[in-house]
Amino acid sequence: MVCEVLADGVERRESLTRKSSTDAVRRERARLLEAQAVKAERENWAAAGELVPIAEYKRRSAAMITQTRQRLLQLPGRLAPQLEDQSGSMIRTKLLTEVRRVLTSFSLTEAGD
Repeated sequence: MVCEVLADGVERRESLTRKSSTDAVRRERARLLEAQAVKAERENWAAAGELVPIAEYKRRSAAMITQTRQRLLQLPGRLAPQLEDQSGSMIRTKLLTEVRRVLTSFSLTEAGD
């Protein structure tokens, strides 16, 4: 009788141990499958030209920031003669229009890339 109880206990414990190791294997397989799916998606994006290498992104961003800075710094010299004898609201309107024009030129340039 005691032996049967012990044998049942050992059998149950082995069953639980197998189950927990099976669950761990299932979790690891699911993790592996997810990683493989993510890798495949990245490869598809790269093949479709939808991924940009970080160095290229940094180069383009720096160039855009530099161009924006240069164009905005040119505004006062270009607009000052046109703004003489204008009201404050007219000056504000012209400045906003020109700043928006500069910013829009970049959004149109980027859309065409």
